[in-house]
Amino acid sequence: MKDFNIQCMSEEQEEMLLRFAMENGMKIEGANEYYKRAKLKERRSQIERELNIIGRVYAPICKKEVRRVPYKITLIVEPRRFVMLVHDKTGFKMELREHGEVARLKSVWMNVMKNFVKELRRDGIHELILTFIIGPKNESKKHLVNAS
Repeated sequence: MKDFNIQCMSEEQEEMLLRFAMENGMKIEGANEYYKRAKLKERRSQIERELNIIGRVYAPICKKEVRRVPYKITLIVEPRRFVMLVHDKTGFKMELREHGEVARLKSVWMNVMKNFVKELRRDGIHELILTFIIGPKNESKKHLVNAS
């Protein structure tokens, strides 16, 4: 079979071409990476929704116990481990204590992240940095995604 190049003018065209090629058994360079990114983006949105639902329940408790509310969670996935950092709106790192309701929040978030990291590793992603915004959606978000 001969090789040829096709240049798409939009993401929609590229998506349609990739779907057509996959359905017809054609091999396209970069198709797996495209689907990996699309799946990661979709799953990332689901995780952010889960974290927000959990965060809304615990926000008043955090405000009362530690006088700050979590605003941003950064997930750093490395080949052998992962780290979850929680920051408040001003950017200061929050230490979620090891007792009380705030510790329960940390535990629930860690379980969600642990399952997410398992899925990432199953998909072949071993290094990644993601930022999840907890709270209102009307503020601008900047997400750093490095997958390899």
